[in-house]
Amino acid sequence: MLAQQALACQVPVFRYALERWQADKYHAVIVHHAPLTAKQTKALELLDRAVNPSLGNGANLMLHKLDLASEPRVDPRWKGEASTFKPDDTPRIALYYPTSSKIREALWTGDLTLKNVEGIIDSPLRRKIKSELLSGTSNVWLLVESGNVAADRSAEARLKKFLEQTSRETKLPKGIIPLEQAGQLRSGPDEGPIDLDDVLRSSVPLKIQFTTLAVSRKDPAEEIFVSMLLNHSRRMRTQADQPIAIPIFGRGRVLEGMIGKDITLEHSRGAASYLCSACSCQVKEENPGLDMLMAVKWADHMLGNLIIEDKTLPPLEGIGEILRSRVRKKKQANKPKPIQPANPKPNKPVKPKPKPKAKANDIRRKTIPFTVPEVQLADKLQKIEMEGIQIDLPAATTDKKGRVLVAYLEWNGKSDALRLARTKAVGFEVLATVIDSAVLHAPALAVDGKGTTWVVWSETADDKSVNLKACSWNEKNGLGKPVTLADTDAAEAFAVSGTDSKGRVWVSWQSFRAGESDVYARVLDSKSGKWSKELAVATQKGGDWAPSMAFDEKGNAWIAYDSSRGNEFNLYLCRVDAEGKTKEFPIAHSNKYEARASLAATADGKGLWIAAERGKVKHGLDYRGHGNKTGINAEKSVLFGRFDIASSQFEEIPLGPAGEAGNPVNLPVVGVGREGNPWVAYRYFNAALWRVAVTSYRVKSGTWSSRRRIPSSSFGQDRKVVLLPNGKGTMGDLRACWPSDERKHKAHQTAKVMLAALPSPSKLPEASPVAPKKEQAENPPHSHKTPERPASDRHQWKVDGKSYGLFWGDVHRHTDVSNCRTGFDGCIVDHFRYAYDLAKLDFLGTSDHTDAGKMYHPYEWWHNQRMHDALHSPGRFNTLYVYEREQRWPWGHRNVVFAQRGGPIIYIKKSLYLNSPWQKTLPAKKGEGEILPYELWEMLKKYGKPVALISHTGATGMGTDWSKYEKFDYSSENIVEIYQGARVSYEGAGAPQPTVGLLPNTSLNSLGRVQNAPPEPIMDFGQYARGTYQNALKQGHNLGVFASSDHISQHASYGGVFCKEFTREGIIEAMDNRRTIAATDKIYLNFTCNGKPLGSIFETKENAKLWLKVDGTAPFRRITIVRNEKDWKNFGIFTGKTFEETVTDENMLEGENRYYVRVMQSDGNMAWSSPVWVTKKKP
Repeated sequence: MLAQQALACQVPVFRYALERWQADKYHAVIVHHAPLTAKQTKALELLDRAVNPSLGNGANLMLHKLDLASEPRVDPRWKGEASTFKPDDTPRIALYYPTSSKIREALWTGDLTLKNVEGIIDSPLRRKIKSELLSGTSNVWLLVESGNVAADRSAEARLKKFLEQTSRETKLPKGIIPLEQAGQLRSGPDEGPIDLDDVLRSSVPLKIQFTTLAVSRKDPAEEIFVSMLLNHSRRMRTQADQPIAIPIFGRGRVLEGMIGKDITLEHSRGAASYLCSACSCQVKEENPGLDMLMAVKWADHMLGNLIIEDKTLPPLEGIGEILRSRVRKKKQANKPKPIQPANPKPNKPVKPKPKPKAKANDIRRKTIPFTVPEVQLADKLQKIEMEGIQIDLPAATTDKKGRVLVAYLEWNGKSDALRLARTKAVGFEVLATVIDSAVLHAPALAVDGKGTTWVVWSETADDKSVNLKACSWNEKNGLGKPVTLADTDAAEAFAVSGTDSKGRVWVSWQSFRAGESDVYARVLDSKSGKWSKELAVATQKGGDWAPSMAFDEKGNAWIAYDSSRGNEFNLYLCRVDAEGKTKEFPIAHSNKYEARASLAATADGKGLWIAAERGKVKHGLDYRGHGNKTGINAEKSVLFGRFDIASSQFEEIPLGPAGEAGNPVNLPVVGVGREGNPWVAYRYFNAALWRVAVTSYRVKSGTWSSRRRIPSSSFGQDRKVVLLPNGKGTMGDLRACWPSDERKHKAHQTAKVMLAALPSPSKLPEASPVAPKKEQAENPPHSHKTPERPASDRHQWKVDGKSYGLFWGDVHRHTDVSNCRTGFDGCIVDHFRYAYDLAKLDFLGTSDHTDAGKMYHPYEWWHNQRMHDALHSPGRFNTLYVYEREQRWPWGHRNVVFAQRGGPIIYIKKSLYLNSPWQKTLPAKKGEGEILPYELWEMLKKYGKPVALISHTGATGMGTDWSKYEKFDYSSENIVEIYQGARVSYEGAGAPQPTVGLLPNTSLNSLGRVQNAPPEPIMDFGQYARGTYQNALKQGHNLGVFASSDHISQHASYGGVFCKEFTREGIIEAMDNRRTIAATDKIYLNFTCNGKPLGSIFETKENAKLWLKVDGTAPFRRITIVRNEKDWKNFGIFTGKTFEETVTDENMLEGENRYYVRVMQSDGNMAWSSPVWVTKKKP
């Protein structure tokens, strides 16, 4: 029997091969000297069509034409054919096995006739085999008959009998994941990622079923197929007088067959055991077995092209190898054993061979399969690229001559540059460098009525605000002088631009000057060349986000945006004239999330096409880590429709399957092609990647084209596509411009800008009709009923002669850059929408992984930081720069929080850091292995700027064994994430657990996995028990508390800091001094000992006088003072939602006394204070 391979995925070999491995291509060599006849030409045309991917029938075949009369030079591979061919010979075909077989001789040769070509491409038997394989048959056993009727009948009877018994005995491996369930499974770094190898990729039934077919060696219709089956194996080729049973599976892959007497139950079991067992995922240079030539478009049956490009099948030992292994075993069994001496000398110790390192089953390092067919571009794909330079965030428009203008950012590893380029006959030419070196943000672009190009961008200033600027360019004068469009103490960013019917350039953008996002605009008078004053487009209370712009025939600008008024995001459309008069129209309002609109004027000028994101009900409200379906970005789809300007009515037009390339989908963009039909481009999620799909709405027929993937479109969730009208003389219906690093897996590559022409919608097949979907109502968590504390309700505290403000934040939220919940956590802007408008936080830092599964690329870190700049509102809402070091037990995961941009990524793996740009300025010690916390602390001291470390999920495999640390460095690490919304509280064994955000009748275990059981305290954290917060205190570590979200969770984690000054540096100062609380809602909690605030460490001759004051959001259930990790004082009688008490400890313990407060509300919300550490001195 075959040995089980290490690290096997759970999908059986036969299904793995069917869904994921492209069949190797055969070679058909046509040799001729004289001109071809009409019939021969027709035969050749059939071959030409067969090998054409778009015209053929999927045959794995390549065509090589040797016209010896016109081209005497011959490819070395086919010299044998050319050397034996005489000028007067009949044109012929030679068929060769795939190159991977290493067989150099032709398997079959014949005249160039239509019949022979048809026999090469397909045959009746192969069509039967195809039907069986696509119906779910595990493998087809093909009996190649010998011609001896008695022997053939006997062999067939034995084979059927053995296979029937084998099918009863064989079981499918456990752990196979149906495709529709893959998105519902957890994939945090503590649990390991979901392995794509375990996920099925098609709707083909999965079952154990063996089918037998028979073929005569003399069947003229199967002559060529029989040659393929036998001629690759000398053993089978030379046994012409014996029946041979050959297993066929996957996409027509064959193994060496069982010959004559070898057709036994034992051998049948061996083959079935191998083909039906869990598939090894080891990559081998060579794989035994051979693909047959089959005319099948396998991808059409696999829910798209699901080929894993950089991966081969496991070693597919044929039956011959099984037999040979049994012969070897038999010989060894018969070999006489050596005689042992009476007093044997002890053998010298033999060093055990090191076990090969297991290759991680990690989708971030594998090529992610395609699930959507590729669109056939109307013209050659063009790129703006440069080796080692990140080229990103393009804006694009067309000039009066139809040429495409692109403004884009370049990052050279140190700073951004802003370039303006234009298409030429071949490729692009750079017209100007607008800004050579700065911290820049996504540009916008427009061409005014005189043909002058205007580039608009945002730039981080010296005072850390972000200003909006513009600059002109034309052929005659080159670059103009930059103009500042918006300069406040906050971020002015996310600009869009366009030109109205009167030739005026408009700019609209988001401003954070009011502590929330508002939308403004300015318009350039094309005659005077002057910009208007700011036009307030949307400044109502509640964030207004993501402006998009189009224009009507009267010169009015129409600006779409979304607003969080009413505690949910809804779409609005605003008409703005040049004098600033506005009129607002609600668009498709519902109880669901609707946001990020894109606009385009209809071809007749009477309306506007609108595309936007639509999400789930109660977006961003109380949810714990229940799985992907509750994430911020979960269940996003495309909302599309037409707004009629005359009637001010919006008609929704569902996309149905055309908009369902993946789940979820994001950032739909609409554009109108030269045929007048609107196109929608959107990013869709598949496995670990975001790619772009397009579809077009045929206005006359009211139908959608089938969705198609744009090639080379892989990148982050937040990268938009620009759709551009096609100029005169250009090919295709519409042009698209987008950024991509062309990644094939999760790891970041080198970004570049792409430009391509999309075909006529008529060339795309029609999408499946829209089918009504029944939505399942879900009971929300009970904590949704608790009224929210108003954002205007601020808490101030005067204690120990100082004044502090309480500010709420989160420094542990992952974006699509991280490797765990790429599709469902959301991009950076998703998190800030949530933080500003739904959670109503005061500060946020998104925290992506440094090492887990992929390296946090320096450019990703740069982009993260500039995005935080663009969302910063100093003194009102502060952004922090954060990443997570996911060092496993016993050292623990830590979030690293910087107050200033430019902080170093101190990777866990030394090899990564030693090769990083920070090694030059902040060197680590040379060596191998990991950078442990001790070295991390020392390096951050040398960094010398405000930084805080916060460990999390202590009592898990991600956690910290607090007894492991011989010393602790408080220069940067002073607080612990005692609780996170994605999982649970790690206060201590038996401590109460918050129930906020839990769906009815569910709870979470210590790892955060969902259980169908009522919530209760976790009594035992198992092998990670030394990672609880109480054990940290017991070990003598002076660490305060904090709360954050981690993955998926929303509105259930609030980290509170008491700041002297509400600045980035002030937040770090509060963390350093442990003036912090952890909560699941905005529960105000003040706690002092002898007049000193929480977080204090001191000695006293007096008894500890403890004062606490709590202002809750719901009635209290219990409030407890914990002393030295044991509940000491419990309070259970309350009036209203406030509580104040003073208690003196008359019996302080000898040595250090540690006190902290735990609050439990009746709605399941909780809060914890940082401790005070008090040592009573002897009188």
